[in-house]
Amino acid sequence: MTARMRGAAQTLLLVVMALGLASVSIAEDRRVVITTKKGDMVEGFFRGATEEKLSVEVAGQPLLLPIDGIRSITFAGGVGPEGAPAITDLAGVEESLRPFHAALEIGMLRSEYAERLQQVLPPIVGFLKTRKPYWYPDAQLALNAALEAYKSPLASIYGWSSASSDWQKARACLRYAEDVVRTDPPDHREDPREKPLALGVETAGRIGFGDAAGPEFLGSPTLADVYRISIARAGEILITAEGTPCSLNEELRDSADKELSTTHAPGGWAAKVKPGTYRLVVFCADGGVGTYKLRTAVAP
Repeated sequence: MTARMRGAAQTLLLVVMALGLASVSIAEDRRVVITTKKGDMVEGFFRGATEEKLSVEVAGQPLLLPIDGIRSITFAGGVGPEGAPAITDLAGVEESLRPFHAALEIGMLRSEYAERLQQVLPPIVGFLKTRKPYWYPDAQLALNAALEAYKSPLASIYGWSSASSDWQKARACLRYAEDVVRTDPPDHREDPREKPLALGVETAGRIGFGDAAGPEFLGSPTLADVYRISIARAGEILITAEGTPCSLNEELRDSADKELSTTHAPGGWAAKVKPGTYRLVVFCADGGVGTYKLRTAVAP
């Protein structure tokens, strides 16, 4: 190998690492398929790379592509798990799942679903492993929740019967991750401090990275918002809440941190209260993240 080829190979290795790809055998005549962030697909032969551009020969003509404009790159012979293309951004996650979602709309057997899932999930898992801890942490948590929802129908022999609800949950988590990346700074953190809650008005909130520790889910604490409620007279507190994409839950605790017993009420639940200060813990019962709306009222 010439000095020029060695330099190109070393640079390509850096490019591969930057794109989050697995190790590949590097050669300047390998066939490559590149998907740009604009959605264009380029197929040709790899001819070298710098820190800023990748050179491809297409129909006998050289083409330089900016590295930061590449969404995914696949070499002949495959890179990553089972030859699947690597994913470099959230749009790439959605693109990789599009054929899978289309197949779900048509319908498939459980065995086919398991086979397809083994093909689509590894590149997404690889993408998450290359993210820094403070790269949109709520988006990462939502993506992980989506992966768990996709796997849930295969977790038991009974899971397939409720697969459609799991798929709806997965899609909702993916949309939430997209919203987070579109609206949040990459290092967004929630405020874990206890907040006062006014009775009789609607409160909007969000559960995410940085929040207080809530009740455990599968052995790990959930993320939670904690509210302080002041009750002036005895009565019954009514609480209704709805959240997305996670499964929302609430616990009402007295000044001794004892959870109060509750009864079902229209749209929510109710609990007997005496004058005093209470804490309302709002969390995702499935350990996820999301937004919610909360309404409270006290009846005599």
